[in-house]
Parts: sequence; structure tokens; C-alpha cells
Amino acid sequence: MAPHLGGSPPGPNELEVSLFGPGVGESIVLHLGGGDWIVVDSCRPKSGDPPIALSYLEALGSPVATALKGLIVSHWHDDHTKGAADILRKAVNAKVFCSDALNEDAFFEAIAASENPAMDRSGIDEFREIFSILRERDRGRSHAGSVGPEWVRANQILYQRTEGYGAPCEIRALSPSSGSHSLSLNEIGQLIRPGKEKRRFVSLEPNDTCVALLVRMGSARILLGSDLENGSNPKTGWKAILEDGLRPKEKSHIYKVAHHGSENADDKRIWTELLEQGPIAIITTFAKGKKPLPSKEDLRRIKSNGGAVYCTPKPDIDAWKPSRRLGSIERLTSRVDRKRTRINRGMGHLRIRAKADETPPQFRVEVLDPASQL
Repeated sequence: MAPHLGGSPPGPNELEVSLFGPGVGESIVLHLGGGDWIVVDSCRPKSGDPPIALSYLEALGSPVATALKGLIVSHWHDDHTKGAADILRKAVNAKVFCSDALNEDAFFEAIAASENPAMDRSGIDEFREIFSILRERDRGRSHAGSVGPEWVRANQILYQRTEGYGAPCEIRALSPSSGSHSLSLNEIGQLIRPGKEKRRFVSLEPNDTCVALLVRMGSARILLGSDLENGSNPKTGWKAILEDGLRPKEKSHIYKVAHHGSENADDKRIWTELLEQGPIAIITTFAKGKKPLPSKEDLRRIKSNGGAVYCTPKPDIDAWKPSRRLGSIERLTSRVDRKRTRINRGMGHLRIRAKADETPPQFRVEVLDPASQL
């Protein structure tokens, strides 16, 4: 267990947003008052460890079986799914939410194909395990084909409480749009090509089918951007949200920056139309490949919008580079894996709390190493 896990749990009338990131991976843990928790996405500190959200809730003394009300898997990529099935096994009362863009025959075929031991292991395994758990819990009560998660589209309410614990509370999906659903048919269909080797379920671009969320408790509002991108299609991604006449018009105080701060997930209108002036911006790094995210240019762009910026862990680009070996060993490893990174620098943790009855909300930010304020 990381030494900073645990501490005092939030009060019954406190909102909490905890963002975890080990360098490649992301998980958000939300307290919505009265001991009710929601987990958005999942990651592990390192391979074989329990998912960080589960470790955190248990360290706080929270009864996961009853207190965890929902598990939201924003999209299918590995860095947002690892350990999600382990969370669900213990959270016996939790609802599971997934992007409606995955509710297609091709996706279910990909799940079935993942049972083949010769197939490259990927994030889709988590979905197969989640479906297996849901089928087991529902055994004998529903038609087999009807068992699954709750499929999420834009403007769907995932959690709502109208009274108690100091303030009403709501989690609303802002995406995926109907246009993103259509786009996903072609992308998912590429996973199933008869007679060809199945490719990993992690390389789909762009991330138009992510579930972005608006969290509201009392006067506090949080925008969780997942990996949603900002392409040229006005019917998908951030452009669809910005043009959606049905979305709530209140601006958010906290922004979990989309897609690790990447330029392809940014739009100036996000900062002017969806966020309060000078919001708290929180970012997870993606320390993989030749160009880890966020870059120095990304950070300059994000900081130019004003407000405090926090990252977990610190995006020190040089620190992500793998150590070099001598002679033939270095040449061999370079040929085998050109995208090597040193990714296990510890689990960064940003924790933000506020009293639900405070107007305006007074956010208290804890920065737990190796996370940092930039």
C-alpha cells in the first residue's frame, strides 16, 4: 500500500475528488456525501497489485460492498480499465456504466474472441470479466442476452440524490453523442476480421466514444474529460458537447483535463464556456512512447488559461526515459522495443475536498508525492 493512502475519510457532507495516476493509468474516486462513492476508470500501481481505487477505499475504512454505488468505465483503453473487474467483484451493489458506443454486435464478438488464449491480452479482457460477473449475479433472473452494464449516452443521469448530506448531487454524462456512436461501428468492426490475427483493443483513434462527466454537489461542479478528443467532426467529441443545447449551462470549478493534456483534446471554448474563470486543472500523465503527455508545450497552453494546475505524477520528460545499458544489450532491447519507458515512479494522488453547503465552494487540495503543483 502506498504510504499516503488512507487518512481521515471525508465527512458526511463533503465532496471528494481523488485522482490517481502511476504514469500510465488513471482512476478517479468520488465521494458524494453520506459515504456514497463512485469510481471512474481503474488502474493498478504496478502489475499484479490491487486496483488503486479499491486499496484507497479500504484504507479509508469504507465498506466497498455497500458504499460503492457505481463503477463508470469511460472507454476501453488499457490505461483506464486495468483492475475494473476486481473492483466490481467486491462492489456487489455497484451499477456498471459503459459508453453506449460499445453496445454493438462487433464489440461482443471481440469479447468472445478475447477468450482465445492465443489472442494478445488487452483492455478488452476487463470487459469480458465484467460481463462474466454481471451474468453470474443475474443468473436465472433475466434473459441471458439482456445481462450487461448500463449503456451511457450524452445527457443521461448516472447518479442523483435530491436531498440529504448538505446538498443535492448529480452525475450527468456529457458524451458520447449519437454521432460518436455511429463512428464507433467502423472502429470496433476492425477488431473482428475473419482469418486475420486479432489486434489489441487499445489503438482506436480518436477517443470520440469516451464518457465525459459533469459532477454536481451543492454549488460545486466538476468536469471529468476522460480522453475525449476534439476532432473536426462537429457531431463528435468536444464539439458535440459545446453545441449540445440540452447540456447544463453551469460552469465547472474543477477540470480533469482530457487526454493527458494533449493538444488534440483541447478547445479554447472548453475553458470559456464549460469552466469558471481560473479553474483547478488536474492532469494524469501518459509516459509511453517517444512523446509522453503532457508535453512542455501542452503545460504552457493549459496554464495560459489561468488557475492552479496539478499533475500526477510530475511530467518530468527526462525522468521517463529508460536507463541505457551497455553494448549489445542496449542494441538488442532498442530493436525489440522502441517505445520503452520507465513507468513505475509511484502512484501520484491529488485529493480535493469541499463542504457541500459552502457557497461558493472552498476547495482544499492535497498534493501527495509524486504528484505536484505546476
